[in-house]
Amino acid sequence: MSDISVPEGYAIDSIDVAITSEEEEGVSVQCDSVAGDLIENDLTAQWTDPASNLSGQDSSCLPVDLHLRVYPNFDGLSTTISAVNKHQALEPWAETGWGVGVLSVDLELDVNTPLGFDPIGQDTDEEITVDVTVVMFKANISLIQ
Repeated sequence: MSDISVPEGYAIDSIDVAITSEEEEGVSVQCDSVAGDLIENDLTAQWTDPASNLSGQDSSCLPVDLHLRVYPNFDGLSTTISAVNKHQALEPWAETGWGVGVLSVDLELDVNTPLGFDPIGQDTDEEITVDVTVVMFKANISLIQ
């Protein structure tokens, strides 16, 4: 995560990881089995949050989607709160240090060779793509009359 630049005033909400096989549903004779795990380490995040999905696998040519909630008690939705002043309203969203560390992903690819006759040749040259999306937010306040 050291390569991620968080703009001033923003915080990391969550990290989404999509693991995709090169094979596409309906095109391939047989899909490979792809699995991935987000490895819990010293990355400051909500590892045990029920919204976090740290493991997944698929053998139907669909992407494996993983999710790690980073910032505590933030669900990505707008929130209305009552506060005496601006400082008190923004205090729950001013914590720093969340999302600091190294994101580790364990990948596993099991190649499923088509049964019987394989007109294309052996299914030996495999590729998977791992897309990491860092979702950020910025707390803003407005007076509600």
